[in-house]
Amino acid sequence: MKQLPISLARNWIVRETPSVSQIIQKINQTINVEVVVDVMEWDNLWGKLNTIATEKSDVVISEIGSTWLSSLVENQVLYSFAEDDIDQIGGFGNFTGWQVGANSHWREVYAIPWWSDSQVLFYWRDMIEDAGVDPTIEFASVNSFENALSKISKKSLRYPWAVSTLRGPASLHQLSSWIWGSDADIIDEDGVNLRILDIKAIQAITQYFNLYRYIPEYSRTSVLQMTEYFSKREAALMMGATRTYYQLQRMMPDHMMERVGVALPPGVPFVGTQHLVMWNHTIQEQQVHALQFLKAFLSPEIHHSMSKLTGLMPTNTELLNHPDFQQNEFLWTINTAIQIGKSYPALPKWTIVEHHLLNAIEAIWNDIIVDQATDIENVVFKHLIRFGQHVRPVLS
Repeated sequence: MKQLPISLARNWIVRETPSVSQIIQKINQTINVEVVVDVMEWDNLWGKLNTIATEKSDVVISEIGSTWLSSLVENQVLYSFAEDDIDQIGGFGNFTGWQVGANSHWREVYAIPWWSDSQVLFYWRDMIEDAGVDPTIEFASVNSFENALSKISKKSLRYPWAVSTLRGPASLHQLSSWIWGSDADIIDEDGVNLRILDIKAIQAITQYFNLYRYIPEYSRTSVLQMTEYFSKREAALMMGATRTYYQLQRMMPDHMMERVGVALPPGVPFVGTQHLVMWNHTIQEQQVHALQFLKAFLSPEIHHSMSKLTGLMPTNTELLNHPDFQQNEFLWTINTAIQIGKSYPALPKWTIVEHHLLNAIEAIWNDIIVDQATDIENVVFKHLIRFGQHVRPVLS
């Protein structure tokens, strides 16, 4: 049997490798090709993808993050899907999250949307009610959100707000809601001028980090640790994505999950999408097998099974109309955030911008937690200036 090598990212919610193997084995029987999966760690995935492209390895299909797409397109290493290819996979209308013509330099389809995700608020219903907070109103804007935390803090609750303070994409995803919700932005659509140093953006970022007064006195906390903290009812509120919901399900019994509410975040939700791409160096025979694989892999049945394993929202529109997603308050709210939210710009140099921005966020948290800085606006301004010094030469 001929082989079809693919590469996927390891998602931290996935622990049952045999389940994934069973799904792949089922596809093998359907398309009569042996799909060989190389599972790569997310932290070094970008480097490995570049190696696949430059060395023209035998990998045919890979999973990528949406912010990487433009860089790969600019380097002309991706296969361009024809309309007939899309029809064979299921058709444009069968998926959400397409990035078509997102950049003025390209108008073709280079990636198939696989997963989408967004950040929403998780809260303990009784704690919010006791504080007299209406989540539909006071969680809706960045200006009213801090007032809500202030109300919660006046109760005998240990901590109102739990948040990850470690370097990672989630910290930027959450911060983006505050920036976009303040009618500000990170960078302009052309990818030339930074807007994050505008007054509105600096004020929004300062508002976000000023919430440090409501978080626990820990030095460093990961997303997973934050979720554990919330699950123990030691915090009333946190932001998280689809994986956070599935993680809470693993941590708590059903009767406890019934006490947890979910709401849209303040501002404009971040929307992230993971795509499946085919490499341009793929030979024609493998292209045929690859399209057969994508059709099977993205079918509602298998998409549903993989969704439970990865802890991400599927892009298959038929599946999103399934009762599992329509009647589940958490998944329905996350999907709503995806529909109304915003993504980072599809720019070839966005990966560089994001890298330095994550460094700046980490440095701000370090000043707050380690150095006990209290003049947050000055701390924010200082590190954003350094961020601009790193990034401007790259954009010009």
